[in-house]
Amino acid sequence: MNAHDNLEEFADPPNYDIEEGERSAAWIAFYCDLAKMVGGPVLELACGFTYPQEPEALLHYNGFQIIEQFGDWNKQALSASSPSIISICKAR
Repeated sequence: MNAHDNLEEFADPPNYDIEEGERSAAWIAFYCDLAKMVGGPVLELACGFTYPQEPEALLHYNGFQIIEQFGDWNKQALSASSPSIISICKAR
């Protein structure tokens, strides 16, 4: 069994971000650009999915519309080999 504490980022936020290395810079740039685009604060929700169709269905059935999707924090196109599914949404 993995002994990793999933609450690590809450217990030691500065070091958690440092451990993520270069991805942190991409995340910060991504969210700053997004906040400028929408003219205000944004909310990040992180979830794990089994199938790529799950986020679309969950967002739809909970009142959201997907505006744009990316496959990584550098805004690369979403593809079958993408490491992430990053969805920009708005309430319907």
